[in-house]
Order: sequence, then C-alpha cells, then structure tokens
Amino acid sequence: MKPLHLTAFTVAATSATPYIPPWLTLPPAPELPPPSYEAHAQVNNISLWHALYGPSVGMAGPPVVLLHGGKISSRWWGDLVEYLAPTFSVIVIDTRAHGRSTNDLSVPLSYDLFARDTISLLDTLGITSASFVGWSDGANTALDIAMNYSSRADSIIAFGANFSPDQANITGIEGIPFLNDLLNREESEYNELNPNPNWILFNDRVNQMQSVSPAWDQRAFNTISPFGVVDPSPRILCADADHEEVVIRSTVFQINEMIQNSQLTVLPGVSHFATLVTAQ
Repeated sequence: MKPLHLTAFTVAATSATPYIPPWLTLPPAPELPPPSYEAHAQVNNISLWHALYGPSVGMAGPPVVLLHGGKISSRWWGDLVEYLAPTFSVIVIDTRAHGRSTNDLSVPLSYDLFARDTISLLDTLGITSASFVGWSDGANTALDIAMNYSSRADSIIAFGANFSPDQANITGIEGIPFLNDLLNREESEYNELNPNPNWILFNDRVNQMQSVSPAWDQRAFNTISPFGVVDPSPRILCADADHEEVVIRSTVFQINEMIQNSQLTVLPGVSHFATLVTAQ
C-alpha cells in the first residue's frame, strides 16, 4: 500500500498550481469604490479629475491624498481606498494627462507641475493641509510637494521614489515577468478612461519627463522643512519594497539620508507594485 500512497501524493503535488511569490505577480487593477463626490477641477489650464471617499473633509483630521504612478490612474489605488475610507477622508487624483484628466500640450510634463496641480486642487476644495501617499511617479510628486509646499503637507509616505533618472533599474524592468501584461494594461486603461486619448503622444511625453527628471541633489532636499525642527513641517516616511525591481534598491536609503528627520521602511515580500498585492 505504501507505493500507492506515494503515487497519489506525487500526482497531487505535480498537479497543484505552482507557488508564485507575490513579488513576481501583477494582480488585476481593482476598481475604485463608489465615491461620495467626484468632479473635474479646472486648474492650471487642465481639467483634473478627482474623487472623495470616507468621512467629510475636516471630520477626520487632514485628508489623505493618494498620488498614483506614471502611465496609470487612481484606479490602481482601489484596494487602499477601501482600507482607508472607513477611518480617513481620502482624495484620489488622476494626474494631469493620465486617466480621466486632460492634458496641456503647450507645456512639458514635470513633477513641479504635478505638485502645483495637486496644491491648486486643495485650494479649490478649501483644504489647507493634507497627508500625501505617493507611489513611484506619485512619490516623486509628493517629495516635490515637500520641497515647494512644506506647510501644506501634514505627512508624506513616498514609496518607490527616485531623485535622478539614472536610478531606473533597466535590467530589473526588462526582467519583470509580467512586463508585457503591465504595458498592455497601461495602454488599454488609458484608452478606456482618457477623454482625448492619444497613447503614442502621451507615452512619449511621460518618457521624456522621466528621462530628465527628477534631478534633485542634497540642496533640493534641504528645502524640505525638517520635522520637529521647523513648524509646520511634514513627517516623511521613505518607503520601498525588498524586491523593488523598477528603481535601484539603494535609492530609498539615499533619499532617507538626505531628508532630515525622515523615517525609513522596507516592505517585505513585495515589489514596486506592492499596492496591488496588499493594501496594508
């Protein structure tokens, strides 16, 4: 009987779905839940789509503003919105030219411009300060806000940021097992959501921005008001993943060193796309 038991076990083991570590997966982008409010704000010569979730602004401390990565949309924050909205006021924004927001072809895309759009939206909504959670390009926008609008930031979490274009991990990006799925998903979602889609032009403009920026050094980071020294000043958490493959992994440690009184965390068992793996 022992050989029979062994044979049955072997068949079951070989027919089971092989384990794929979470850092090698790209789960489906979630849908955003129904918002309490959504609109397009006219700021800086564009129409900026945004939506609000959770308690009314002002009822639960500073709102949490979620800033998504490049070439995607706020839809990718869906799981985190579900997680945060029972406790916090949450604002999601489709970055200029991304998602449901419009473009202005007369000016190049830049993190300075993304930051200005975000602050202009807060002005439109009558919000004096907020907490910002940024991922990838959104993390760069959050750091730009810290540099240029420190008094408007209560706290910042910057996940997967960089401060120089040469910190892109080209080898890591080319080795992503789901790279084709990612690229196809970016294009199809853009064409679905954007009011005036032109993927080739949009893709070229984002690539051009990322090829020359950000271009920050210690002097740029010194413009951030240090938490606990200057009031008001944002609490800043520099974050990344232990299987980060898009940005050179030492980058988050360098950013943390250059921001006075910032904190550092490295999330275990996830990649640059951690927000799709776990909201917590």
